[in-house]
Amino acid sequence: KTKLQELTQEKTKKLPEYVLLSASGPSHMKRYKVAVKLDDEILGIGEGFSKKFAEQLAAKIACEKFLNSTGGNDDID
Repeated sequence: KTKLQELTQEKTKKLPEYVLLSASGPSHMKRYKVAVKLDDEILGIGEGFSKKFAEQLAAKIACEKFLNSTGGNDDID
């Protein structure tokens, strides 16, 4: 999430926004689906058994997409 924030601030001067798309399943096994957006464009969607994990996965996907679209080659791991 930090890397995505750094990339978006550096390239666009804007911060990404995380949006909870859904939470499903029983309370002891909730599954969360989160999108990360920049200027109303979804850059990545992540799913997991915690909001934090879903956000991190969405951010990783978004970093890859953002770097590909801007021609960057930074390591995102």
